[in-house]
Amino acid sequence: MMKIAIIGAGNIGGGLGRAWVRSGHTVTFAARTLEDPDLAALLRDTGAVAKPLSEARGAADVIVLAVPFGAVPAVAQALPNWTGKLVIDCTNAVGPGFSLLVGHTDSAAEVNARLLPGARVVKSFTAQGAENLAHPVYDGVPATNFYCGDDAAAKDVVRGLIADIGFEPMDLGGLVAARYLEPMTFVWFAASRALGSRQIAFKILGGAASTVNTKKTGPSIVLVHGAWMGAASWSKVATNLRTRGFTVTTVELPGHGADQTPAEALSLTSYVDAIVDALPSEGPVVLVGHSMAGIVISAVAERVPDRVSTLV
Repeated sequence: MMKIAIIGAGNIGGGLGRAWVRSGHTVTFAARTLEDPDLAALLRDTGAVAKPLSEARGAADVIVLAVPFGAVPAVAQALPNWTGKLVIDCTNAVGPGFSLLVGHTDSAAEVNARLLPGARVVKSFTAQGAENLAHPVYDGVPATNFYCGDDAAAKDVVRGLIADIGFEPMDLGGLVAARYLEPMTFVWFAASRALGSRQIAFKILGGAASTVNTKKTGPSIVLVHGAWMGAASWSKVATNLRTRGFTVTTVELPGHGADQTPAEALSLTSYVDAIVDALPSEGPVVLVGHSMAGIVISAVAERVPDRVSTLV
């Protein structure tokens, strides 16, 4: 497990923190104002901690830049030595009128790398909305998350962190590829407006890049998390099963993970309803329940016995 310092606690920084805490990593948010109420709420949600920038960075294996592009120079100046630090750059260089501020012959990632001499910079987590960090899987297929950088060992670490969230990682090559990756953020926003939804993501289909075996070799599997967890807790298991040809659905129970259903509205019936609604239409499924979900999946089998073949 990694020690991760996230600079920025907004939609992307907070979303990454939530996802990595669920995967078992230790997350520290670097903040200038530790008394910020939004930060306090994020810490309560995740169980993460907040520290001043210098303290957060010191013990971290990975540093994440999840701040506005214009704030990076101040971050760079706050710490004198970045040599050897693994930095994930999530910034978007957005100019007036929602335009690309840096592009064509340069990129925000390359600008930031020059501001952080000696750092091992990897660009990632820009070509999607924060919603994808909570729900990276669509109809059983993981969305693609792109990354690029010049340090092979750093990219191996980032690849693992991408997979931990539930994405399919896609290596675009050296950091210069950020010149093409960063404008994809604008494609995502344009598509979101055109479709009237933020529940969209990029996906690479076919070719050697895809790690998904599309030939079905086994039954459909529905994974149901336990108490105090969320669907993302199954990310590694789900990805492993999908690569072996299984159709996998992960269920977010009401009041857990990213679902904001109030506690007073929760019941065994509401849990069963959520699972029944998520069951694939084709064939009976294998229902897998962790912890208290064992009771819930038993109730699902009692309600719709013709749609469940096995309980695990």
